[in-house]
Amino acid sequence: MTDAPVPSARSRWSRLLDAADSPGAVGRDPAEQRRVRLVNQTSAVGIVTCASFVVGYAVVDLRAYWAGSLANALAVVTFSSAIALNARGWHRLARVT
Repeated sequence: MTDAPVPSARSRWSRLLDAADSPGAVGRDPAEQRRVRLVNQTSAVGIVTCASFVVGYAVVDLRAYWAGSLANALAVVTFSSAIALNARGWHRLARVT
């Protein structure tokens, strides 16, 4: 067994933003690339934030925080759909979501 270095939280965050950065941005004019990357990066931040709240609510007491948990789960789906729409080339719809 090898002792592989454990990636830091900063490197994981950087890899997440890099992965969310590129879908749909390649081959566009610079202004559109900037808008697509901004939507993708904002969505990645929203996914991480809202998903952590869902997990937190589930750990504390899901029955007491079911409304907040449901709202955050819907937000995760919405943010994920924005990245998927950008990847498919539907940039205007991705900005609306």
